[in-house]
Amino acid sequence: MNLNVTKRNGEKMPLDAEKINKVLLWACDGISGVSASDIAMNAEIQFFPGIKTSQIHDVLIQSAVELISEKTPNYQYVAGNLLNYLLRKEVFEVKTDMPHLWTVITDNIKREVYDPIILEKYSTEEISALNLYIKHKRDYDFTYAGLQQLMDKYLVQHRKTKSIYETPQYAFMLIAMTVFMDYEKHSRFKHIKELYDLISLQKISLPTPIMAGVRTPNRQYSSCTLIESGDSLDSICHVNTAITKYVSKRAGIGINVGKIRAIGSEIRGGEVVHTGVIPFLKQMQSSVHSCSQGGIRKGSATVYFPWWHQEIEDVLVLKNNKGTDDNRVRHMDYGIQFSRLFYQRFKDNAEISLFSPSDVPGLYDAFGDNAAFDELYLKFESNKKINRKTISARELMNNFAQERIGTGRMYVMNIDHANTNSPFKERIKMSNLCLSGDSIINDVIIEGVLVKSINMLELIDIYNSGKDIKILSKNLETNELEFKQLQKAWKTKEDQELYEIEDEETGYKIKCTGCHKIYTKNRGWVEAKDLIETDILDILK
Repeated sequence: MNLNVTKRNGEKMPLDAEKINKVLLWACDGISGVSASDIAMNAEIQFFPGIKTSQIHDVLIQSAVELISEKTPNYQYVAGNLLNYLLRKEVFEVKTDMPHLWTVITDNIKREVYDPIILEKYSTEEISALNLYIKHKRDYDFTYAGLQQLMDKYLVQHRKTKSIYETPQYAFMLIAMTVFMDYEKHSRFKHIKELYDLISLQKISLPTPIMAGVRTPNRQYSSCTLIESGDSLDSICHVNTAITKYVSKRAGIGINVGKIRAIGSEIRGGEVVHTGVIPFLKQMQSSVHSCSQGGIRKGSATVYFPWWHQEIEDVLVLKNNKGTDDNRVRHMDYGIQFSRLFYQRFKDNAEISLFSPSDVPGLYDAFGDNAAFDELYLKFESNKKINRKTISARELMNNFAQERIGTGRMYVMNIDHANTNSPFKERIKMSNLCLSGDSIINDVIIEGVLVKSINMLELIDIYNSGKDIKILSKNLETNELEFKQLQKAWKTKEDQELYEIEDEETGYKIKCTGCHKIYTKNRGWVEAKDLIETDILDILK
C-alpha cells in the first residue's frame, strides 16, 4: 500500500508495512486460532492518507478487537498484547526493557501521584531487591478487556490528560510495598512478595478504592466506610460532610439512618413537627454524588433501615420508577434490616407495629440483640398511648419482595444473625456495599455485541427478556476457548446452603449452591456438594 503517514514531529513518510507486520507477528506468537494477516487486512481498510503514526497502533488494536467472536476468542489476547505494547511505549517509551523500580517511584513522587512516604520507609537497596522480583511478563497474561479496565480505572494517571504513569506490575508491587511498609524489615519482604504474586497472578482482586488509591498521597486503605446518623440536625449535617469527604477518597458508603425520627414527630415539645427521613436521604444522595471517586466513577451508597420504623413503607419504594423525583431517592441502594420477631409475625400471618424511634427510647439501641429487642418491642406495643402504625407482616414482606424484584437493589440484612455470628465485640448496626454477593461474568456476547463484564443478576434479567447471549467457555473436546450459547439462567433461593470451593494449584475460589455442577478432570461433571479431596478442577486459565 502506497500511503504517507504523519510522524509525531509533523514529518510525512511512507507507511512501513514491514514494521506493522513484525508487530502483529509478535502479538500473535504462541496464540492458537489467530492470524496476523487477518488483523493487517482488517486494519488496512481503516488507514487513510496522512494518518498519524500514533493512530496506527490504535487501529491495529481495534482491528484485533473486531475479530473477537464466539469462534475466535483468542484475539482478545492478541489485542491485549498490542495494548500492552502501546502502554509501555507511551509510559516509558520502551516495549521491552523496563526502567528500574527506583526510577518509577522517584519520577511519580515528583509528579505527586505516588506517596513520598514510600522513600522514607524503603532504602535504595531494598527497592533494588524488590525490582529484581517484579515479573513484567505477567502483563501479557491479561486479556484486552482486563488490561483496558486496569488502564481506565486503576493505574495512576493524570485524569484530565489521560497520561498513565505506571504499568500493571509496578502498580501491584507498589500496592504490596505500601500495605506492608510498617512491618518489621526482616519479615516484610516475604509478605510483600506473597501479596504481589497473589495480585499479579490474578488469584485475588482488590476493591477499586484500594487498587487505585493505595500508593498515592490519598493513602486509601478503606473500600467501604460505615456512617451512622443520629437524630439531631447537627448529626445529620455531619453525616453529609463525612459522606462528601469519604466519597472524594474513593470509598463506598454505608449509611444507617434508623435513628432519625419519623415524619410528623414532635420537635422541641411540639414547637415544630419533623419532615421525616426522605428529605434527609435526598441530601445524602446529593452528597454521595457531589464528588467523583478520583475521576474513576461516581460515589455510591447503601442506606440501612429497620423494619419497625414508621416510614418503612415509604422507604421501600424510593428506588422504583413510579412517583416523581419529589418522593423518590433512586440513586442510592437500600438494605432493609429484619430480625427474628418480624419473621415470626410473618410466619404466623400476624400484624406488626411501626414506631418512630423518638417515641420508643432504647429500641434502636437494642436492635440486633433478639432478647433485649423483643422484650422492649412487646413492651412498647402493649402501651396504647404510643403512636404507631399497624400493618400485616406479610404485606410488608410482599412490598419488599416486589421492590427487590423490580429494582434488584433492595437488599436484606438479618441484623440479629449479623451480630450472633460476628467476630466483633461491638454491635453491628449496618454492613458495607457488598451485600448481594453478585458475581461478575467477563467476555459475554449479547445480541452480537461483546460486553467486557456484566453483573450476573443483570445478565439473568437480560436472558429472561429473551435476548441471545453467548459466554466465553472452554470446549472440553478441543480444549480451546470459544463462545457458547447460554442455555438457562435463574436466581437461586436466598436460603440455600453455599459451598466454597478452592483450587489449591491456582488459588481460585468460587462460592455456589450444592447442586451447582463443577467440571473435574478426573470425574467429569460433579455437583459441588459431592466433590471430594481427590477431585481435580479444570480451571479456565
